[in-house]
This record gives sequence, C-alpha cells and structure tokens, in this order.
Amino acid sequence: MKKYIQLLLIVLLLGSSNAFATHNRAGELLYEYISPLSYKVTVITYSKISDISQNADRDSLDLDWGDGTVETVVRTNGPIVGGVPNGELIGNDIKKNIYISGVHSYSGALPFYIISVTDQNRIADIVNIALGS
Repeated sequence: MKKYIQLLLIVLLLGSSNAFATHNRAGELLYEYISPLSYKVTVITYSKISDISQNADRDSLDLDWGDGTVETVVRTNGPIVGGVPNGELIGNDIKKNIYISGVHSYSGALPFYIISVTDQNRIADIVNIALGS
C-alpha cells in the first residue's frame, strides 16, 4: 500500500505557456489517499485581486490525473456570487481559491503518475519548489 502512495508524484503545478498574464500568485496540489489506487485532490490557488479580469478569475479548473483522465474541479470556498463560490479574500490584495476533486481510481500501478493543473495566467519565471518546505 505504501508503494502506491510513493508512486503517486505531484511534480507539475500550474504550468504555463503564456508569460504575459500576472494574476496567479501561487498554488498547491494536495492529495488524499483513499484506498489502494484511489485518491482525492485539493487544488489551492492564490490570485492578485486587482489584476483579475472576468476571463482570468476561474470558478473551475481542469485537473489532469496523469492517466488520460481530466476532471473539471469547481471552486468551493467564499461567498456565493452569481450562483458560484467566489473565493476568499485573505488580505494584501490576495484571494484564496479552493477546488476539490472527486475520488479518482487508477486502473493499475505504474512507476508514477503526474497530476497537474495548467493555468495560463501564472506569473512569468516561476520555478516549482523542490521538495517544498
């Protein structure tokens, strides 16, 4: 069972091909072990409020499970605006957004799966933190 947990690596977070947009300040992927080969993921992003346009503020994100499955996860926190949660203002011009997946079960064990979320509005020149701290 521990082997399966070790096989699940989260190595890519909020990758981007567009270096011009600047509202997305930070983010993280957290996974929860449910059972052998089954996991649940929480995506947390932090956005600069004054730079958010209607096109940049996302009430949902696409979560790629790394096995060919893509799940649209919806924002779950903050006051309801226009029928959907609007994120949580945390101060210093920053909004925290939380997106929670359903339970995903992999069909078999591979050496690893890469779980990722891509946001084209990430700040330019961000490098992922090795081993996080």
